Amino acid sequence: MNKKITIKNVAKAADVSVATVSHVLNNYPDISEKTKRKVNQVVERLGYSPNIAARSLVYKKQKTIALILNEIDISKKVSLPAEVSLGVFDFCDEIAAQYVFYATTLKEQKEKSFKQFCQEHNITGAIVQGLKITDPYYEEIQSTDFPTVLIDLENKNPKIGSIGIDNRAAGMEIADFLIDNGHQQIGMINGSKYASVSLQRQLGYQDALIEHDIAVKEDFIEFADFSESLAYEKAKQLLSSHPEITAIFSASDLMALGVIKAAKELGRILPRDLSIFAFDNIAVSEFLSPSLSTVEQNMRGVAYRAAKLLDDIIDRNHENSWNIKSDYELVIRNSVINRFKTIN
Repeated sequence: MNKKITIKNVAKAADVSVATVSHVLNNYPDISEKTKRKVNQVVERLGYSPNIAARSLVYKKQKTIALILNEIDISKKVSLPAEVSLGVFDFCDEIAAQYVFYATTLKEQKEKSFKQFCQEHNITGAIVQGLKITDPYYEEIQSTDFPTVLIDLENKNPKIGSIGIDNRAAGMEIADFLIDNGHQQIGMINGSKYASVSLQRQLGYQDALIEHDIAVKEDFIEFADFSESLAYEKAKQLLSSHPEITAIFSASDLMALGVIKAAKELGRILPRDLSIFAFDNIAVSEFLSPSLSTVEQNMRGVAYRAAKLLDDIIDRNHENSWNIKSDYELVIRNSVINRFKTIN
């Protein structure tokens, strides 16, 4: 008996994804004529005969997975939103789900509820990133039963999922590293007072100071809302008011760019006069002078896992935990100097 030809066989022979074959067979308009011809030729050559009933069932039940980013900020220096989008797309393409992307603002959140937004767009499930803990959508999501996964946001709702690194542990590890390299006077340029990741990274920073019997100084902490220009202003004020600071923990690489500019304008030589440790490992980090020590989170991988987790929630698959801690790595470069060696 000949082995039955499957859609996977067609995809492999045509060198395309299963989702692409599915789209060709279902006459989706987003496929080029060249790809359609190639797939149809393979279908004819292999003698593939799709199960019409199954195709109809799949079509009716096709999932639409949405990525919703709040107050999206895309610049040439920051690729994180694109990495998140690619990660979600990777998984959707793998399971032949429809992928859609939406950006939202505080104004839009006040005009329409999260559930209403999702229902109006025929979304099966949503992956959400970038909300502040004071945002209407964040508050609503904490009690929703709509299939949802949060990225880098605290979750107290057992009906939904979340994924992200342990930001408190990462913040503590960064501060520990700076202290172990002889820094006692450590400032912090943080993101937003209302962002979960900012609060957790600050707690970790403070945990490390307390563990090493170093006083926590509130005037050593400034909030720059993840803005390069605002970080420049805040860092200039901080370093001018506290010249004793020998290291700064910046809660993002983008803000670290502002810190570096401010330090250089004040005549600080990096890293001899000021060490900097940041977060995100954006593309420009390794090409700065000095190259920037930072934290790698692999956001494309995190987003892929978020989409997979959402798929489990939609299907009510309880094999996996719905609150996942992803891995991170401290990337040590040249922006931190060991003061013990310098002093000796």
